[in-house]
Amino acid sequence: MRKKMWLFLSLAILLLLGSILIRKGDEKIQLQLDEDSGISLLLTTGSKQETICPWFNDGDGRYYFFLPSFSNEKKIHIKGAHDKIEYLDGNRIESGRYFTYEEENIYHLKVTDKNAEVIQEYDIVMLKSENLPAVFIKTDSGNMAYIHQDKMNEEAGKIDIIKANGMVDYAGGLERISGRGNSTWEYEKKPYAIKLMEAKPLLGMDQGEKWCLLAGWREGAKLNSKIAFDMAEEIGLAYSPQCTWIDLYLNGEYAGIYLLTESISVGEGGVEISNLEKENKANNSDIDNADVFEENGMKGYIINNGKNITGGYLIEKDTTSYWNNVSAGFTTDSEDKFSIKSPKHASKEQVTYIYNYIQKINDLISSGDTEYRNYIDSDSFSKKFIVDEIALSHDVNVTSMYYYKEKNDDLLYAGPVWDFDGAFGEGNSGWGEGHWVNYEESLINPFFGETLDWYSKLYADEDFKAQVIETYEEFLPYLEYILEVKIDQYADWIRKSVQLDKFRWQYIDISDDKPGHYVEFDNNVRYLKYFLANRLNYLNQRWDVPYKEFSVPVNEDLHEVMFMQDGEIIEIREIMDGQTIETLPYLDEEIYWGWYFSYSNEKFRSQLPIYEDVVFYARN
Repeated sequence: MRKKMWLFLSLAILLLLGSILIRKGDEKIQLQLDEDSGISLLLTTGSKQETICPWFNDGDGRYYFFLPSFSNEKKIHIKGAHDKIEYLDGNRIESGRYFTYEEENIYHLKVTDKNAEVIQEYDIVMLKSENLPAVFIKTDSGNMAYIHQDKMNEEAGKIDIIKANGMVDYAGGLERISGRGNSTWEYEKKPYAIKLMEAKPLLGMDQGEKWCLLAGWREGAKLNSKIAFDMAEEIGLAYSPQCTWIDLYLNGEYAGIYLLTESISVGEGGVEISNLEKENKANNSDIDNADVFEENGMKGYIINNGKNITGGYLIEKDTTSYWNNVSAGFTTDSEDKFSIKSPKHASKEQVTYIYNYIQKINDLISSGDTEYRNYIDSDSFSKKFIVDEIALSHDVNVTSMYYYKEKNDDLLYAGPVWDFDGAFGEGNSGWGEGHWVNYEESLINPFFGETLDWYSKLYADEDFKAQVIETYEEFLPYLEYILEVKIDQYADWIRKSVQLDKFRWQYIDISDDKPGHYVEFDNNVRYLKYFLANRLNYLNQRWDVPYKEFSVPVNEDLHEVMFMQDGEIIEIREIMDGQTIETLPYLDEEIYWGWYFSYSNEKFRSQLPIYEDVVFYARN
């Protein structure tokens, strides 16, 4: 019996080793030459084949191939037509032969006919990611033109997810891919929403049907959203989005580093409450063509609904401009706009019900009536307040503020958390210039015209405030772990992918919205730690929490700080790493707006430490 068991185990081990060897042996890269479509790479790993198209860099005239992490093969086989002749770096190479590439080397590829006439000519460069899984999305049309025309456009396709070790995590049909986001959709590097044919657990996350691909353009360190989602999950906020970084390829074209996240929606893998949208569809055969209504600050659909309309609802506090574009929602007496995310096709009765419910809560909170405690889940509200207060996102209380209500439950729950690309001191331009880099700011001091005032009113309740401080104090050891361990681990994990992403998108001019305050990725990471350390020190002091003082990252470097006016250098200073600048050269305020960072085009703020050489220019 024992011998049979050992024999079985030995065979199992041999089969496992064999499968690994077969997988590695099957890995192959083929450079394909086509007179019409140009050049591409065909990657084979195990049972999957993926096409990689090059990105042409107008700046240097070269073609760059961004290889995924799983591509460990160094031999690139050439596949060309029999009536053409290929030359690599001046040496003739037969179709079917291979060359061994070195990353970042420039290879000159020339294709001629039998008469030595040049047909195609390329300078190609190979770059390779590390650590991250790769997501390949192929639309039915073979391009993204239709989707990029309008955020609401969608298209079906296929999706393959291959982990860094070359193993396929998921492969299947894609019911749809579309655009998503509000201001983030306006950037060249766009965010997307996808829906699988059926709910699946992607890359170790919970099973889900709807997913988001966040571009993270405004995140200099590409860590903000992940850190905030981790915090929300650790503190115990239900339905906090799980997420992981991936390298995205759209129809073979490298799109950069993205954060694959669970969607904020009702259903499996999302907010798991009663699905009124399914009930509404069951009661209305042609719901998409139903008539709509808009009256008394409410809007929705004229449809039939079930008898029990007490839940579930997923709603979002929104701005007027965003609210105007949704089909279902309501406006409170205090002019706060709420979009109804689910049910998407909310009936008139459902909109009226949730409006009256929120209006009652709003009246109680605004008047300081503690009866509000019978209508909100104080645990979720206090925990979400802590995450929002630490991260200090410029969207908090303005938009992307989600709440949900379950059927036959009197309580309103805060969450899930969302939208942190402008958090942790990231935003310093536009309407919020200077406000969000100030780590002594607080969400209890609203300054924006469309800001929901619930946090400030709840904070005035000593019981709610005490609950916040007690929960925060228990949460501090994890925050210390994020600051002193997790951020560095994450930065090391995504560093190479961020490098490729930055190279791919470096020539996109988007004026005042360049990602990060600093040129170098590591300096944006250091700033995230700087902001978080100062933020926690401030909150500990404000809430009288006995905890160690967190230190900010500095080194012994001296940085050159140059001030330029009308194209001329007027002053050069040497500033120690991590120090801030308190005094600036004189400027005539009738002529100039102020001193601006030459890299980010953001206005100078004394809260930003000097982590690299900087040029400031006088803007007029």
